[in-house]
Amino acid sequence: MMRLVPLLLLCGLAMTSNAQTNCNLLHDSNDNGFVDIEDFLSILGLFGDQDSDGDGVYDSLDNCTDPESCNFMIPSAPLCTFPDAIGDCQGNCPLDANGDGVCDVFSCGSPFNFQGYDYATVYIGEQCWFAENLQSESYANGDPIPSGLSASEWANIYSGAVAVYGEEPEWCGDYSLTCDPVESLEQYGRLYNGFAVQDSRGLCPSGWHVPTDQEWMTMEMALGMSASEVTNYGGRGTDQGSQMKMDYGWADEGNGTNSSGFSGSPGGLRQYSGYFEEVGITGNWWSSSGYSPMYRRLWNSLETVDRTFA
Repeated sequence: MMRLVPLLLLCGLAMTSNAQTNCNLLHDSNDNGFVDIEDFLSILGLFGDQDSDGDGVYDSLDNCTDPESCNFMIPSAPLCTFPDAIGDCQGNCPLDANGDGVCDVFSCGSPFNFQGYDYATVYIGEQCWFAENLQSESYANGDPIPSGLSASEWANIYSGAVAVYGEEPEWCGDYSLTCDPVESLEQYGRLYNGFAVQDSRGLCPSGWHVPTDQEWMTMEMALGMSASEVTNYGGRGTDQGSQMKMDYGWADEGNGTNSSGFSGSPGGLRQYSGYFEEVGITGNWWSSSGYSPMYRRLWNSLETVDRTFA
């Protein structure tokens, strides 16, 4: 059985590798110390590397580093190319949220509209993240996700389901800061069970996906977590949790700095029994990794990040 947590989504367009190799002798493509016939043929483009944009990096190793381009961080891309007037990238449509066949022109850090809601986004560790929890009541293809379930219905469902904290006030925890579902939806988004996360219809817009465990690690290391800690379970890191937490809304003055822009909010969870708890105390976010999916947890009382299984 899988527990329920708020879900934050990761953009799957950004590549994490940006290694480049500097040219040595510009015309000595075979590195033998001489400009010979092999280099001449290389210069003619019959084979071998060139440096067509003159940036000191061979074309086969070059990357475009403009996140608004069509070929952001794609190897063998000496020149950045950009969407045309309708957002098309030479036949490649990296983002088409409404499925109309016209590409969406999007720059990470700008709002992204999905199913009628504009989500804030943030660029962390060469990855683009939603900076708000998902609010959707349907899968990406438009099929509705079962919602409004009673505690007993929730406890006995073995397929995707979604809830809003406080839908059944009598099932709210004693330490709940709110049991108002309208307020909860606005502040924390919706709670998705693990079956919904693993459903093939998907929860994310076209071009986006639920983050993998490795992608969470990439973000955590970008925020300063050491390589020796990043694969541990339980509390990890130093102040990465504080960097990810909002600077308001956490119980007992447990606010973070939100210096990362992640904007983590304490949305709590809904247990197998249907019981709501921990709003104000914890924020919990799914990954897509593992048979019983892994997730990340932030606590009001800690500055670190939990990594654990559902």
